[in-house]
Amino acid sequence: MSQNNKLGKNLLLIGSIGYDIYLLNDNTMEVNPGGFSYYAASGIRINDGKALVISSISHSFNQDYLKKFLDTQVEIITVEGEKSSHNVYFFNLKTDEEEEYYFSESVLKIDLSFILNQHPLNNLHIHFGTSNPNTLISRLDDISLNTDKKCTFSTNLYYPYIKEYYSLYLKIINQCSIVFCNYAEFDFLRKKGAISQVAKDKILVVTCESNGAVVFVDGTFFCSFTPANVEVLNTIGAGDIFTGVFLDGLINHNKVFGSLIPACEIASLSVNQHGFEKVNTVYSRPKGQKPDEEITNNYSFLMPKKLQEFTPESFLKQNGNLIIATALYVVHKNTMLFVRKEKSKALEDDLLYVPGGKKETDESVSECAVRELREETNLEVKSMRLLDISHYQSKSGKFYIFYHYFIYPKSNNATANDDVKECVWVKTDEIDKKKLFSLTYTQIFLGKKFGIF
Repeated sequence: MSQNNKLGKNLLLIGSIGYDIYLLNDNTMEVNPGGFSYYAASGIRINDGKALVISSISHSFNQDYLKKFLDTQVEIITVEGEKSSHNVYFFNLKTDEEEEYYFSESVLKIDLSFILNQHPLNNLHIHFGTSNPNTLISRLDDISLNTDKKCTFSTNLYYPYIKEYYSLYLKIINQCSIVFCNYAEFDFLRKKGAISQVAKDKILVVTCESNGAVVFVDGTFFCSFTPANVEVLNTIGAGDIFTGVFLDGLINHNKVFGSLIPACEIASLSVNQHGFEKVNTVYSRPKGQKPDEEITNNYSFLMPKKLQEFTPESFLKQNGNLIIATALYVVHKNTMLFVRKEKSKALEDDLLYVPGGKKETDESVSECAVRELREETNLEVKSMRLLDISHYQSKSGKFYIFYHYFIYPKSNNATANDDVKECVWVKTDEIDKKKLFSLTYTQIFLGKKFGIF
C-alpha cells in the first residue's frame, strides 16, 4: 500500500450484511436486512451516490434484497460464509421503558488484499464499519503488506470496544483521516485525555442524536447541522446510514457542510420508520437551488464551544440573525494571498486572514466575494467556485456563516485597501498554521486533503 496524505478519490466500504430482528410497539417481531454495509449502501443509494462495498454475508441471507443496487452507482461485492457459519447480526429491541439490546457477531474473514488487487479501482478511501479492533488491525496490515493501492482510511468508533481495547483503538485512529463517533464515545476519549490526539490532523464527526452532528477539522469546530424534529421510532442503522451518506458527499464531492445536511436528513428519515426498508421517500434537494444560495432561514445550526469544552448541552442553537460573510482563497501559481486586517476589523488579533467580508443586504454571496476582493486587494476575479460553508462564533458572541471560495485572480498585483493594512503572498507548501486565523486554516487543511491547494 502507498501512503497518501490526500483523501482517496474512490469510496470503498467494508463491513457485513445480515439481518436485524427486533420487536415493534405492538410486540410483533420484524426481520429486515441490516448490517453496516447494507445500511450505509442504502443511504448512499437514496442520495444517488457512488461507492464500492465489500461485505461478508451470511449464507442464509436473501440476496434479492441486493437487487435494488443493480441500476445504481453502488457496487456490492459479497463474500459468503459456510452453511454452518453463524455470521448474522441480531438486534432484539424491546420497546418498553427499559430497552434491552442483544447483539451477537461472528467475523467472517475477507481476503481484502486479493479482492482489491483484482479490482481496477485505485486511490481508495476505505471505511471500516464497526468491527473488533483486532480484526481492524488485521485488515489494515493485510492492505499495507499485500497491495500497492493508494489508500486513506476512516472508521466508526464503538463504545464497548473503546473501553475494552483502548490502547489498540488509539493505534487504529492514528491511521485514519476521518473518524466517526457519538457523544458518549467522544466524552470517554476526552475524559481519558485523548480527544486532542484523536482530532489532530483529522476530520472528526460527532453525532449527537436529535441535536444532529458536529464536524471538527484538525481539532477546530468547522460546522454543524440539526435536522427537523421527528418522532423517533427506531434508531437501528441510523448511524451507519449517516456515515455512508456523509462519506459519499465528502469523497465524491469534497464538501463538508454539503455532506452533513443530507447525512443528517436521510438518517432522520430512517429513525422515523420501523426499519430502513420502510423508508420510501426519495431524498432530494430543492430544485433550482444555487450553490451560494442563502441557507440561514432554512436550517438550524449548533455552535459548540472549543473541542475540550464541547457538550451537546453547551450548544447555542441559531436559526436566524446570523452574519453572512465570505472567505476568499486566492491562488496564483503556487502561492496564496493572505491579508492583515486593521485591529478593529480582525476577529482574532495578530493573525493572517484570507480576503473577505460581510455580505450586504442587496447582493448575493458570490457578488459579495467579487466586491470584497476588489475592495480589499484591488484584484479582479478571473474564475471562482464555492469550496464549502462553515460556522463561527466570535469572542464577542456574534454568529457567522462563512462561504469559502476558491479564486483565480486576473493578476497578482494585490495592494492593501479598505480595512486591510497588508497583502502577503505565501507559497502553499510554506503556510504556517500558527500564523493563521483558525477557520482560515481549517479550509486550507481540507483543500490540501482534497488536492485543491
